[in-house]
Amino acid sequence: MCEANVAENANAPLKCTGGGTISKVAFASYGTPTGSCGSFKVDPSCNSPNSVSVVEGLCLNKASCSIPVSNGGFNGDPCVNVPKRLDVEIECSSQQIGYCFRKWCYHLAEYEIQQF
Repeated sequence: MCEANVAENANAPLKCTGGGTISKVAFASYGTPTGSCGSFKVDPSCNSPNSVSVVEGLCLNKASCSIPVSNGGFNGDPCVNVPKRLDVEIECSSQQIGYCFRKWCYHLAEYEIQQF
């Protein structure tokens, strides 16, 4: 799941659907990243080096979160007098709700039955 081109001084809302939680921050860059979902790239001339750790700190293991897209939120201005944005790509875990009886597990969230 991606959230792209969130402008400076806005909030970037992230949310996993289907009851899962944010399990990994695959990409995050506050600055002037390029590319699109699945192929984002950091612009080395304008990137907050702690982008991934900031997003992880606010969002890992949560169903949703909101990231303040600002110099203060990312501990400084990575490139003065340049409009910045935040691009984020996350992975969500699937929620496993169900029960097991003898050798069968019923995962209600995914409507599947597995034998073990």
